[in-house]
Amino acid sequence: GWLIPIGVFFVISFPPLFGHEIVAILCGLVWGLGPGFAIVAAGTFLGELGNFYAFKYCCAARGQKPEKTQLRYTCLARVVRDGGFKVALIARLSAIPGHCASPCYCFIPE
Repeated sequence: GWLIPIGVFFVISFPPLFGHEIVAILCGLVWGLGPGFAIVAAGTFLGELGNFYAFKYCCAARGQKPEKTQLRYTCLARVVRDGGFKVALIARLSAIPGHCASPCYCFIPE
């Protein structure tokens, strides 16, 4: 039973899909606070990890193209490159949806 919402979280972690909050509320209602939180945390972590690696290895050329043509994307990539982990953490905890910010992080060279 609990693998289904983890799979749903994994799938909706890829942009432009949405509904993370609705599934999280349903997990809390069905499984309660402790197990529901664990399910939401595991699904979110696995989904963002899959999102990161999918963009890093499958969409690298497509993701670097907007950086050369769109000023906003160029600025965000530059700020994350210069600020490092601290800026990435602040962006992740901000109002920017995680599935929109994660692709930006994977195009930053190591």
